[in-house]
Amino acid sequence: MAEVKLLLPGFAMMTNRGYLGFCSIVLIRGEKNLIFDTGHWMDRVRLLEELRRNDIDRYAIQGVILSHLHADHIMNVDLFPNAELIVSARELRYVENPHPQDTNVPFFWRAILEGRKIVPIEKEGEAGILKDLTFMILPGHTPGCLAAVVKTERGTVVLSGDAGKYAKEFLTRKKYDSMIYCSPEEVKKSIERILETADVIIPGHDRPLKVVDKKYVQWEQNAALELFIY
Repeated sequence: MAEVKLLLPGFAMMTNRGYLGFCSIVLIRGEKNLIFDTGHWMDRVRLLEELRRNDIDRYAIQGVILSHLHADHIMNVDLFPNAELIVSARELRYVENPHPQDTNVPFFWRAILEGRKIVPIEKEGEAGILKDLTFMILPGHTPGCLAAVVKTERGTVVLSGDAGKYAKEFLTRKKYDSMIYCSPEEVKKSIERILETADVIIPGHDRPLKVVDKKYVQWEQNAALELFIY
């Protein structure tokens, strides 16, 4: 079975200067080594440290799964030059003409993807990438949010990306920020699908969550974020 390793946990914090979006970055080990999301530019040094700590050569990463194409999830794609980029076809279409209020799609997203082998996921299910890996397309945050569903020894782990950012969204089935570029109904449906599928959820911006009775979530572990004010 595949192994899922959380390299960097996600956080969601708001400041008087705006949103601090550090997303979860996850290693999937199986017949191939894959990375799910690559994080913000400020994650770069820590991400490389975590890869070394896990004896992973970044040049040996064969695939990068991008949950969606917002800046805080794609800024370190270039660290994995030998990886194919796996993204939903619907998301690729969306960023060509994003929602007018969606300022999270970087203007240089084409440059990030340029020259790379793109594997567009057209429909849900298996994509022939990894034996224990399937995909779910979960509109709500963006129309093409892509979740990875991984069969592991501890059960089914769903890497939800921002289709489910943090525990509060799974408890209430709705979002509490303005970053909804589909509809509240789609948000609710996507969150419920994740809960029905997962034993463990790794959200886009929170610690891992254990699913109870396919309805509720509880944190699996604590995580710390240190702030240094100079």
